[in-house]
Amino acid sequence: MRRSWGLRFRVLAAAGTIAVVAAITFAVLLAALVDQQRAAGPARNTTDALVGTQRVYRLSLDLQSAARGYLIAPDQITLRPFEAAQRTLPPAVDALARVPNTPVQRARIDRLQRDLAAYRSFLATIVGRERVTAAQVDEGLARFAAVRDVLEAIERDELREQADRRAESAALRERAIVTASIGLAVLLALIGLISYGAVRAVVIPVGRLQRFARALGARRYGARLPEAGPPETVELAQAFNATAVSLEAAEAELRRIGERHLAELDAVFGEAPLGLAFVDPELRYLRVNEALARMNGRPAAAHVGERVGHPDAVAALERVLATGTAVLDVEIAVDGRRYAASYFPVRAGGDAPVAVGAAVSDIEARRQAEEARERLQHATAALAAAVTAPDVARATVTEARATLESDGAALLLVRGEWLELAAVEGLNPEAHGRLAQVPLDAQRPTAEAVRTGRAVHVRDADEMRERFPVLAGKVPALVALPLVASGETLGVLLIDFTRPRTLDASARELLETLAAQCAVALARAQLYERERDVAQTLQASLLPREVPAIPGLDLDARLNAGAPGIDVGGDFYDVFAIAPGAWGIAIGDVCGKGVDAAALTALARHTVRAAAVQGLAPSAVLGALNRAVLAEGRPGQFLTAIFARVVARADGGFALTVACGGHPPPVLLDASGTAKPLDVKGTLLGVLDDPHVQDVTAALERGDTLLLYTDGLTEAGAPAVTMSTEQVAELLRSARGGSAADTAERCLQAAARAGGGVVRDDVAVVVGQVV
Repeated sequence: MRRSWGLRFRVLAAAGTIAVVAAITFAVLLAALVDQQRAAGPARNTTDALVGTQRVYRLSLDLQSAARGYLIAPDQITLRPFEAAQRTLPPAVDALARVPNTPVQRARIDRLQRDLAAYRSFLATIVGRERVTAAQVDEGLARFAAVRDVLEAIERDELREQADRRAESAALRERAIVTASIGLAVLLALIGLISYGAVRAVVIPVGRLQRFARALGARRYGARLPEAGPPETVELAQAFNATAVSLEAAEAELRRIGERHLAELDAVFGEAPLGLAFVDPELRYLRVNEALARMNGRPAAAHVGERVGHPDAVAALERVLATGTAVLDVEIAVDGRRYAASYFPVRAGGDAPVAVGAAVSDIEARRQAEEARERLQHATAALAAAVTAPDVARATVTEARATLESDGAALLLVRGEWLELAAVEGLNPEAHGRLAQVPLDAQRPTAEAVRTGRAVHVRDADEMRERFPVLAGKVPALVALPLVASGETLGVLLIDFTRPRTLDASARELLETLAAQCAVALARAQLYERERDVAQTLQASLLPREVPAIPGLDLDARLNAGAPGIDVGGDFYDVFAIAPGAWGIAIGDVCGKGVDAAALTALARHTVRAAAVQGLAPSAVLGALNRAVLAEGRPGQFLTAIFARVVARADGGFALTVACGGHPPPVLLDASGTAKPLDVKGTLLGVLDDPHVQDVTAALERGDTLLLYTDGLTEAGAPAVTMSTEQVAELLRSARGGSAADTAERCLQAAARAGGGVVRDDVAVVVGQVV
């Protein structure tokens, strides 16, 4: 039965008592508030009635005063106040009538409405008259007195009602104050009693629990709580005492586990392949395992008590002690080998480290492999960027020297029965002369590597003297690797050392990989050079060998092929004699590149020449070219072209006739410096059976300059920037004063600038200047 009267029941009983007293107090206060709220309505009505009565009385006085003023001085100015009072008085009386009131007051207000209506009507009848009798004046005063008496009676009753309401409200307020004071006093008394009980039932037991918790925190597990007081505190004391007993047992078990873990740690410390150590805050070794001792080359016992000496290790250890955080993967070099070390704080219950642990691993082999991979990647990128055989040779020599940190390197290419020097770095002039040409049957490392197809490695001067006496005293050590691609030896890579050098397996593998990549790059470059030579020969065959000399006309023609490649471009030009005193100038752009474009270019050039020498007009010449392209019957083949006929005049000028087939219009710069495109238009050639092509004539006077060009000039900066025809005219104007060759060169330079220094497409220009 005692448990039901425990701490919980006491708390609930105290809380219930406080709640009941608070509820009673609140109920009384609420009732007083309701009474006050209920009394507030009639009080507001009384106030509204008083305000309405006073307003009606004031307006009645205004009405009487306005009527009197008008009777004294009858004009429109004195009439306005009377009319205003007549308008405002009825709404004021109606507002007073709407206020809730007693039946007596309601009767008085009804009477007031009637008297005021009669009074207003009476005043309205006399205001319009010229004369007013004394009897009428007396009647008006009597009527006003009746209205005033009613208003005074209403006001007296309302004032009496207002006094009663105020007295009632004061009584309600006083009752609420008394009730609240009594309730507050009772609540304070209850709170005091409950606080006293809480101190005995809660605070004192909690204090004992707090002292007991401190004892447990100090690991004094023998402390015990008295099991007395309320049932709840007794149960807590029993639970805490049981916890203390369990903690005593757990501490003993943890001690046993810790001893076992220390034994396991000793085993790991001794047998781990990593170097492990602990150092104190003064950076003296506390413990070192055998793996770290072997890395340092001293017994483990010799380390204990000594300070750490390596500056990188000291910096990392001091950082751990200063920050309390681990420092990972610090790379340390010792006697030429690389190690990765990680350092971590060792704490003994506090925040500050009491020691620092270190774990060290040998990463030399991994570092060498990573460096080799990086060097090989760099070499691969350099060889991929090399286009020609000399480019490949130079890149290979540079990368080979960097890979082995050698003193010199050279690359020789097979040329028939000889090896010829293609690239060299770091070798003296005597070596240059020795390697310039080497017979394949010579007793030299380079020739032997080519003959046998195997690498030749000479490690020191003694081996050099024995194997290659001709090089004794000149080269202490070297490596010669054959460069073989698709079963064919293309050359040999030679690497010289000024000191004896033995290559390990990883270095040999790296060199062999580099040589294989170099051989592939050489084969690719040689194929590129052969195809480029063919393309350049074909491109040259599609252009006139030379521009004919035209008396009185400074003429220059240029073709700048696009970015280096093996495809023949589609731009072409031609200048040739048609008849005495007449010449033809053609320029065009064939769709596409390569062999098909070259065939169409050749067709265009020869067709234009054949048609022009027959004396046909330029439009007819382009018409013949259109028919020839269509007759080929190759889908997707078309071109743009301009053909101009230039005829010399007796006065030193020239008559110009031009036809255009979908090509950018020529630009004419006259002697005064005005440049403008010729108004010549036409459709593409090789697309329609009957293209729209027409002849346009112009005169070339002394000092005039004519520019014909392909779209490689206007679209050199595409797609970001495209040069308009007006900008081409401005470019021609800026070249004024120079020769035709100067103007042509200025145009090609402008195309290169627009392309950011790279000419991506063919650019052809023909410049004629009348001199």
